[in-house]
Amino acid sequence: MFPRILLILLVLTLQASLIKAQKNPLNVFWNKQQMIEDLDSLQHTLRMYHPGIGRYGDSSIWKNIQEAKDSLPEKASSEEFSALIMELAASVACSHTRALPPSNEMDYYDNTAAYLPFNLIKIGDAYYVNESADETGQLQVGDRIDSINGVACSDWVDSILPLIASDGNTPARKLAAIQTGLYWYSALRFGSDHEFYTVHATRNGQPMQFSLMGVTRVDILLQRQYNASEPTPNVQGYWIRPEIFYLKVSSFAVDDTPEEKKIFLDDLDQIFLESGVDTAQKLILDLRGNTGGLSELGMELCRYLMHDPFIYCHSLQLKTSDISKELPFSPLPSYPGFPTGIRNEKGQILWLKHPALGLKYPQDHRFKGRMLVLCDGACNSTTTEVISVLQDRNHTQFSGENPGGAFVGSNSGITLQLVLPNSQIRVDVPLVAYHIRNSSPYSTVNLQVNYPMEPKPDMKGDPLLKKTIQILED
Repeated sequence: MFPRILLILLVLTLQASLIKAQKNPLNVFWNKQQMIEDLDSLQHTLRMYHPGIGRYGDSSIWKNIQEAKDSLPEKASSEEFSALIMELAASVACSHTRALPPSNEMDYYDNTAAYLPFNLIKIGDAYYVNESADETGQLQVGDRIDSINGVACSDWVDSILPLIASDGNTPARKLAAIQTGLYWYSALRFGSDHEFYTVHATRNGQPMQFSLMGVTRVDILLQRQYNASEPTPNVQGYWIRPEIFYLKVSSFAVDDTPEEKKIFLDDLDQIFLESGVDTAQKLILDLRGNTGGLSELGMELCRYLMHDPFIYCHSLQLKTSDISKELPFSPLPSYPGFPTGIRNEKGQILWLKHPALGLKYPQDHRFKGRMLVLCDGACNSTTTEVISVLQDRNHTQFSGENPGGAFVGSNSGITLQLVLPNSQIRVDVPLVAYHIRNSSPYSTVNLQVNYPMEPKPDMKGDPLLKKTIQILED
């Protein structure tokens, strides 16, 4: 059983019964002046606090905001304006700068809206079902989706991708997002009141047509609970061959408390001490699906993998030191000296205290052999920090899909949530630029893996892992 998931589902179900009795929050409209005031607020906050506008190349955000002002209609629905703000936030080209609809609209989306009952994965030029919440069982994982409500599937997805934030507008990150969140983005772009979706698909070469009922987020979570065999630990490892050790790190996103971080670190240390990983000839580090978390934990993982002393993070930079009154929360344990420890050093505003800063030393029982790192487009934030650091490790290569984050570092850490004054749309604005590469000859955005592998429509048996094992055995 999954007590935490069941509790979440119970809360969502209770919310749904209340929200259905309320007025549809999407029937609210904003006039032109109200929208201009909100756009001015967005522009001012980004200029004042965002530490990495244009960090991964030219950002079109300022031009886009002005063009949005110039082309605003006399009025727009809350749903239409939310989609506009999401697209503008995504044009910052920073994965941690994203917009969310007002909280009452999110409740409506999650509990009442009729979402698409599936998510998609792109393979070649086509899109296939990788997750289905279709209770009728008509749709199957692996079906190729050709059109939705008369719109070609590729056109449907192409209209959604601009809403999704990624570092440098990296396609890998955007495509990874539709594998878990297509239903939500499609509701914003195409509306959330579809009782049924007409879907044309292809299965084993045979064309098919379905009339699929829309689902709520509760339906999707229930289906995921049903499909999951048991909760996945953040760290797990075992011998996959006599000479190959397999290490899976699912997430660095633990609760920021000493107790939770200790569990992660104890699990990691136990694997390396008791499994004899330091004696292995070869290791597969599987980071697929790991969207990030605490940089401190990413640094600790690197201490078990790097041969020599290394620098995980060169510096942490902010746009302004005048932010203490803006923080809506107390600094967490991972953020010592913030914001009081911020200093102006040679014209740069730096945060000088963080566990990931400074020279780091490898563990005595570290792995010393050949390593293949298995990645995908979901790898972002702390996960791509780890991948960036591991580029300097000898006898290390990368397989799978290109990761989705920036390899010079992300704009993340402590985040200010701007609430636009009229629409109440929320925009996450990161306050800290993490510089993992001080001056880097590497691509500022994306790492090209040594062994690119395309996923399959039906991933039973994990063919990408099997291919990675074959590479190490050859």
